[in-house]
Amino acid sequence: MAGTVTAVVRSATRYVSESKPAQAQVSDVQSSTIAAARHKFLDQAEAPAAAAQATPSTILSQATRIDHGTRPIYLDAQATTPTDPRVLDAMLPYLTGQYGNPHSRTHAYGWETDKAVERAREEVARLIGADPKEIIFTSGATESNNMSIKGVARFFGKSGKKKHLITSQTEHKCVLDSCRHLQDEGFDVTYLPVDSNGLISLDQLAAAIRPDTALVSIMTVNNEIGVIQPVAEIGQLCRRHKVYFHTDAAQALGKIPISVNEWNIDLLSMSGHKIYGPNGIGACYVRRRPRVRLEPIISGGGQERGLRSGTLAPHLVVGFGEACRIAREEMEYDSKRITALSKRLLSGLLALDHTSLNGDPSRHYPGCVNVSFAYVEGESLLMALKDIALSSGSACTSASLEPSYVLRALGNSDESAHSSIRFGIGRFTTEAEVDYVLNAVRERVTFLRELSPLWELVQEGIDLNTIHLYKSVMATAKTDVAQHPVPSFQRCEPGSINVPVHTFSGPGDEPSDPVAVADDVVKSFNQALSAGHAAGVATLFLDDSYWRDHLALSFDFHTLKGRAKIQSFLAQNGLWLKSIESDKSSAFRTAHVAPFDGVGQHKGVELFIRFTSKHGTGRGTLRLSHDSVSHSWKIFSLFTSLDTLTGHEEATFAKRPVGVAHGGLPGRKNWAERRAAETNFDDNAEPVVLILGAGQAGLTAAARLKMLGVDSLVIDRNGRIGDNWRNRYHQLVLHDPVWYDHMPYLNFPSHWPIFTPKDKLAEWFDIYARALELNVWTQTTITKSSWDESVAQWTISLERTKADGSTESRTFHPKHIIQATGHSGKKNFPQVPGIDDFKGDRLCHSSEFTGAKPNGQGKKAIVVGCCNSGHDISQTFYENGYDITMVQRSSTCVVTSAAITDIGLKGLYDETGPPVEDADIWLYGTPTSVLKLIQCKVTALQAEHDKDILDRLAKAGFKLDRGPDDAGLFFKYFQRGGGYYIDVGASKLIGDGKIKIKQGQEIERVLPRGLRFADGSELEADEIIFATGYQNMRSEAANIFGDHLANQLNTVWGFDDEGEMRTIWRGSGHPAFWFMGGNLALPGSKPPGFDI
Repeated sequence: MAGTVTAVVRSATRYVSESKPAQAQVSDVQSSTIAAARHKFLDQAEAPAAAAQATPSTILSQATRIDHGTRPIYLDAQATTPTDPRVLDAMLPYLTGQYGNPHSRTHAYGWETDKAVERAREEVARLIGADPKEIIFTSGATESNNMSIKGVARFFGKSGKKKHLITSQTEHKCVLDSCRHLQDEGFDVTYLPVDSNGLISLDQLAAAIRPDTALVSIMTVNNEIGVIQPVAEIGQLCRRHKVYFHTDAAQALGKIPISVNEWNIDLLSMSGHKIYGPNGIGACYVRRRPRVRLEPIISGGGQERGLRSGTLAPHLVVGFGEACRIAREEMEYDSKRITALSKRLLSGLLALDHTSLNGDPSRHYPGCVNVSFAYVEGESLLMALKDIALSSGSACTSASLEPSYVLRALGNSDESAHSSIRFGIGRFTTEAEVDYVLNAVRERVTFLRELSPLWELVQEGIDLNTIHLYKSVMATAKTDVAQHPVPSFQRCEPGSINVPVHTFSGPGDEPSDPVAVADDVVKSFNQALSAGHAAGVATLFLDDSYWRDHLALSFDFHTLKGRAKIQSFLAQNGLWLKSIESDKSSAFRTAHVAPFDGVGQHKGVELFIRFTSKHGTGRGTLRLSHDSVSHSWKIFSLFTSLDTLTGHEEATFAKRPVGVAHGGLPGRKNWAERRAAETNFDDNAEPVVLILGAGQAGLTAAARLKMLGVDSLVIDRNGRIGDNWRNRYHQLVLHDPVWYDHMPYLNFPSHWPIFTPKDKLAEWFDIYARALELNVWTQTTITKSSWDESVAQWTISLERTKADGSTESRTFHPKHIIQATGHSGKKNFPQVPGIDDFKGDRLCHSSEFTGAKPNGQGKKAIVVGCCNSGHDISQTFYENGYDITMVQRSSTCVVTSAAITDIGLKGLYDETGPPVEDADIWLYGTPTSVLKLIQCKVTALQAEHDKDILDRLAKAGFKLDRGPDDAGLFFKYFQRGGGYYIDVGASKLIGDGKIKIKQGQEIERVLPRGLRFADGSELEADEIIFATGYQNMRSEAANIFGDHLANQLNTVWGFDDEGEMRTIWRGSGHPAFWFMGGNLALPGSKPPGFDI
């Protein structure tokens, strides 16, 4: 009989070898069979690929070919995975000859299956870093989740002391339903919200923990959007509060490294069919030390340590164990391969208009890609893609017609959630399948949109929110999240993090001899470094501490929060740091008592350091606090910033160039001739780096590379260096003071004005480029670009207009490109209906505004937007006699220039402050959460200083805010890139009624002589200026290099989950492509310079 069964199994595919379990493998013959089967399938699938030229009816008819017997491409790996042939090989013996009950202790049949079960238990334990005795086999993750949550709750509930649980709104349905059942039993459950990127807030979690909290349950990888929660930090937080931590790791097991001990996990749920094992088997990790107490939810024979009664199925257990073994051994390979396929798929999908990725793009498992296709109904798209196995959400809830509760928790509208598709990439997915899927999705999304009347309106440039019927329909579909939108001043760049505000406990300490305290800590730190033990280094930090590193521990930016995170990072990446020493070269640098919160309510010891690392030397800061537990001084924050790369020291001071080659060399060129040849890249010379943009970012990058001995070429489409400022509106003056604005290697002269006029700054850029001998080509554009992965270089074709008016075409092959075209991207110019009908004198974006016409009496102007440019332009109109109205749609953070110089920057960036290099190190040495706390206090002081003008603004109907979490314009700039005004006079004009305000209304239509608003009101105008800002830098990359490259780039600006700026000055997502940007106060040229 067994032979018959085996023959039947093999007659269909012949994929499974006849090897014994210990030798389970896929043979070359079977590999060929699999490949041949795939090729056969793909050959059958070729017909729809040609449907791009077909009629819509043909496309949909071909999409239903599954009904005729052809199997679809499988891209639903989050629902289940195919059983790996090696797993089936391991299982087969336990379906035939070795069929004993593993709990039978009296004969060989039971012994041999029990031995196999224990071997499998060991493999499961090895995959997560556990002891085999801590693995309890179950029927799958649903049972494990029920067992963990109900078991812990009911155990503690019996005493009545702990009847509170915490979970998140985006957990798997079995977790949420378990919690709801417990609520019916009298338990209290907190459902944490998630940010728009799908991640919970650790601060909100900490605030939710109560003395009666028994359990926190947060999943590791979300099954719908693939975001990876900060599990290690959650575990650390729970351990500190002595609360059990459970995580549903069904989607993480075997896909990302898991360490239950390093992550302080107490219970963990797993499932076999998610990792190419059999269905119907899973496990629950239950910690033994410290022991986790839970009440069993199944009664019976007391198997599995009495926690899960019932006879185990040996073939399923063995299959699960084998799947875990394969996953552990092949995780690195699988991860690289799936990541590559994911990038290929995602870049192609996002190349479609009006598509977006759901979930955080950086903390994300690449095998789960959830994309929203606007103006397409998800279920319709699934029906049109019947040749591809996909889902619109969790397979466990796919029968529901309700939009995904996970996507709604992210803040997505019902229509956005309904338009979302999940693509699940797995171990057996091929490039050909991904390419086929991309072609099919493009065709069918295009077709379905063409059927939609809404799509036709969008193509015509009509804002659907201005259509009454559409608005009324959407109003009835609002979710709870949409009914309580995040205020505009709290919003961040999409996908970024609203950094939490640090909290100090107590006033700190003020030692009588801070130098001695610092010397002792530095000595202990160096001893720990010499010993080479990550744990020894980590013990010198407080539990609630920070190590902020810029390139000294890795060639990236990191802020490691907490002792456990620091130890884990050092253990994984190695100790690059070799030694540190106190910097006692000035009073500002020498150890001293200092306020850590900016106002003196919490004090400690602060000092500057110098260090030596594996790759060079650098500087940083050290802040020390007294630990009341150990009664010793420990590190609250450490900042390390690499500034010199060994073997690539800068050509400054003792290493400066000689400048001349003395001697009788025939034909020797003088300096001017050499510079001309260098600038023109004569004699087939090539730049190593091509820099786009000759503003402060591009010139800063070029200067840094120059000092490192790297040849670069800066190109700019403007006629002269500095035109990016020179061509802006007439009265523009920098709002930041001179002490805060600077460029490397050449400081502003001591007579320089506090606030720099735009034209003066433009002249300075020209002087700077000439003095530092930077190679700059103006009137130059890119005509063609490509990247060759095989030789790791670009091919860039340029069109250049020379000073004499002649043109030339040149092609270079740089190794790197730096886009330094400004912190922002393309102008954000709303396409309001009726723009083409405007009959006034001027309607343009603020970037095109050259100034108000003189003698504007009798003229009316409207400025849409209330940030710096909007105010400056409005003030310019007023000064030229216009009747001016400024349209404010949300709220603005306003701080006077005086409050910034006299409060915000005083003592650090002012005439009496330290050298600007020291001020920068102090500023960047402050962890972002701590800096946010400082800015909250600074903002309150500035608001008190500005009370009179702020009150007058409010009285005039101008809506004010204090930035995210009341942290002011500093964090509005970093988290959102705008939304503030540094008052240099316009606020008084608003308070006096000389600049009128139209507040809180969106524009419905541009009229021939003005604007109509959503409330039906109208304003007349001869000129309309949209000071509506700019899109993300990525949009300019798309404009220059095309969508294919831009879709591979990470989103720029805003903070990542560690509090570091995203993408800018760091890896961009595409090899050898870098972003540079920001104001003159943001030093960012080191990372690209060092990597290049």
